[in-house]
Amino acid sequence: MTASPELRRQHPVRPMPSVAEAARGVLEVPSPVHFLGVGGAGMSALAAVLVRRGHVLTGSDRASNRRIRRLEALGLRTVEESEIPAECSAVVRTAAIPDDHPAMVAALARNLPTFRYAEMLAGLAATTTSAAVAGSHGKTTTSAMLAQILMAARRNPSAVIGGDVLDFGDGNARWGVDGPLVHEACEYAGSFLVYRPSHAVITNLGDDHVDSYGGLDALRGAFRQFAAGVDGAGCLVTSAALARDLDLRGVAGARLVTLGNSCGDVRLRIEGGTFELRFPDGARSGPIQLRIPGRHNIMNAAMAAAAAREAFGVELAAIRRALLGFRGVEGRFQILRDEEHRALVDDYAHHPAEIEMTLLTCRDRFPDRRLRVLFQPHLEERTERHFQAFLNALALADELVLMKDCAVPGRDGGRHRGAHRLYEGLLKLGVRASYADTPQEAEAWFSVGAREGDVDVLLGAGDSRDLAHALLRRP
Repeated sequence: MTASPELRRQHPVRPMPSVAEAARGVLEVPSPVHFLGVGGAGMSALAAVLVRRGHVLTGSDRASNRRIRRLEALGLRTVEESEIPAECSAVVRTAAIPDDHPAMVAALARNLPTFRYAEMLAGLAATTTSAAVAGSHGKTTTSAMLAQILMAARRNPSAVIGGDVLDFGDGNARWGVDGPLVHEACEYAGSFLVYRPSHAVITNLGDDHVDSYGGLDALRGAFRQFAAGVDGAGCLVTSAALARDLDLRGVAGARLVTLGNSCGDVRLRIEGGTFELRFPDGARSGPIQLRIPGRHNIMNAAMAAAAAREAFGVELAAIRRALLGFRGVEGRFQILRDEEHRALVDDYAHHPAEIEMTLLTCRDRFPDRRLRVLFQPHLEERTERHFQAFLNALALADELVLMKDCAVPGRDGGRHRGAHRLYEGLLKLGVRASYADTPQEAEAWFSVGAREGDVDVLLGAGDSRDLAHALLRRP
C-alpha cells in the first residue's frame, strides 16, 4: 500500500536541500574525495561504502585506529590532518571539524565543495531506495537488524552503521550493488533533517541532544520535520504511543505503520524473552527468541521486522531467520565473557535511560551475581541536565568506578568535571563508588576486590571501552 495522490498533496514531502543534491552530484561519477575525521564510527562506514563504489579516497584524523586501518586495507590513503591532497575534488568532514580547521581553510581557499557527514550520506541515499533509522536510543541495533533481514531476503543491501556489526564479518558498513541503503539518522543539531529517505523508522524519543535545540519542544518539532521528509510513496514505522504523542498522522505523507502491545497496526506480544508479531494482513511471525538479551532489543527487533515487511515486503521466513541468528553489534550489550567465575559486558550506554536498561538487563541475565560497573560520561551538559537520573541509574550497580570524562572535540567546554560530580553524588547516596583519572587506574580497580562470579560491566561511549581487551586478558 502506498500513500494516495490526495494524501501526498495534503502532506507534500519537502524538497531535498541543495547541499545534499550537490553531494549526490559528486557521487554520480567516482571521483577523489577527502574525509576529515575519517576514523569516526559513521565517517568510516560512509568512507568504506564510497571506496567500494569506486571512489578514490584520502583521509585524516588525529590518530590512527582500527577503523582507519581497515579503510587503508581497502585502499584509503591517509595524510596529515592539515593536508588536502592535490587530486581531491570534494571534502567530507565530521561535525567535530570547525570551519577554521587548517584543512578546511585550505579546502575553501581552493574553492572545493565541502560537505558535512550527514550531507554526503544524504547524497548517497538519494541514489537508491533508502531506509533511515532515527530515534534517541536503539538506532544502531535497529539499523543492523534491518540490514541483516534484507541480507537474509537476498535484497543485497548497503549499510552505514554506527558500530561494528558482528554478522558483517569485520566492519560497520556493507556495499550491495543496486540494493537498498540502510543508515542511521542522528538527530544531533538537526543533522537528520537533510535526509529524504524512501522509508524510515523512529525507534523512540527521549530527552537527549536537547542542548543543540534549545528545548525539548524544539527537539520534538525536529522529529516531526524528519517524518515529513519521508517519501510520500514510502513507509514510516514507529510505536503507536510515539505516533500519537507527535501527531505524526498530521505531518507524515508516507504510510504510517504503528507498533504496539494493545494497539497499533503491528501487534507485539512479549512473554519472557520471547516475542511474536502480528501484521496488518493477519500474518504472524511465530515466537522469536533473540540471541541478545533485553526488552529494549525486542523493541529494536520488532521495529526492524515491521520495516522489513511493511516497507520492503520481506517474507516472514527471512525475518525469522535473520532475527534468530542476529549476533548483535559490538559494544551494544556485547557479552565478551560468560563464565561462572567471571563475566564481562561492554555497552555503549551513555544516557541514564540506557544505563538503567542495561543494568536491569544484566540483573535479569546474571541473577544473584555482583555487578561491578565502570561508567565514563561525556558531554558535561548531558551530565548536568540529567544529574539525578544518572545517580538513580548508576545506583543499580553493586560497586562502581567513575572514570574521567571523555573529551568530545567541538562539543564540550573542556572542564570534564562530570565524572567527579557523579562520584561525589553517589557517595552521598551511600553507593560504593570510586573515581579513576586514567584507564590504568580503572583497570586496577577491577582487580582490587574482585570475587568469584563477578559481572564486570563497561558503560560509556568513550575510550573506557578500550578496557575490554585488558579485562579479557585477566584469568
